[in-house]
Amino acid sequence: MAGLHEDERDELLALPRTARPTAFARCRTRKEAVLKSTGQGLTHGTRQPYVGTAAEAARTSEHQVYDLPVPTGRVAALALWTG
Repeated sequence: MAGLHEDERDELLALPRTARPTAFARCRTRKEAVLKSTGQGLTHGTRQPYVGTAAEAARTSEHQVYDLPVPTGRVAALALWTG
């Protein structure tokens, strides 16, 4: 859980152990989508922005994040800059 926003870590720890891998993958994929859309990528770390671990992504100050439909066991996200 290193590299996550403090609230995201707390959300993961509040979940049942069996639900954590999926929630972590969802969060990490959302975060990567946002960071790549800025051109920053993962070079400066992944603590910010907060994107959440819940079934619906949190909106960042400059992005709307969407989870994309994919086969079971996979995750994908799209981040759209809203300025």
